[in-house]
Amino acid sequence: MNILKPDSPVMEFLRTVTNLIIVDLLCVLCCIPVITFGAAVSAKYYVSMKIIRGEGSGVVGPFFKSFAQNFKQATKVWLILLVAIFLIVFDWRWILYSGWNNTAFIYKFGVIFFSVAVTLMTLAIFPTIARYKMKTTELFKAALLFIMIKLIPLLLITLLIVGSVIACLWYAQWFPLVYAFTSTAITYYLSILCIKQFDKLEKAQEEKLKALKESVE
Repeated sequence: MNILKPDSPVMEFLRTVTNLIIVDLLCVLCCIPVITFGAAVSAKYYVSMKIIRGEGSGVVGPFFKSFAQNFKQATKVWLILLVAIFLIVFDWRWILYSGWNNTAFIYKFGVIFFSVAVTLMTLAIFPTIARYKMKTTELFKAALLFIMIKLIPLLLITLLIVGSVIACLWYAQWFPLVYAFTSTAITYYLSILCIKQFDKLEKAQEEKLKALKESVE
């Protein structure tokens, strides 16, 4: 088998990785104004899930199309999360200022729990925005359900993110390569997780509607 053929598994894999790297770079560039973080991440997962599914073609066009379509809602969600992130940063600054041993256990536990909860919500809600059209309150409910169902995989992704940050700092001279590798791996893993869960939920919904229709007839 010629691995250099355009339709070979190796070339297909390289094409997928290249497209994921491109969409990650687009996301980083569009996140620079900070306020656009939500729309950029939503667009990233909209495109990455299509890439992995083998749907459509191109990266740049679909990315900016999704960016524009979801900008309003994704920005609203991001502003809500940003307030939570500011509170987390304030709490951690207070703990560091007061001293770890001088801070009450219940306070430290609450800050750690809140930090993990906001991180998991951030991971879950933007792919949900990329896939579904819902009211903002419904999005948070759907993302919370997703977290409850896929808690362990999402926690593993969180650990991977922490590890990637440490790796980027530790190997600062190789930052572009380390970031490209870790970011692409996180995007791929989370996209796969979302595709499987979304497909499962949609299939269950279709079966429920079909059963309801048959009972009416």
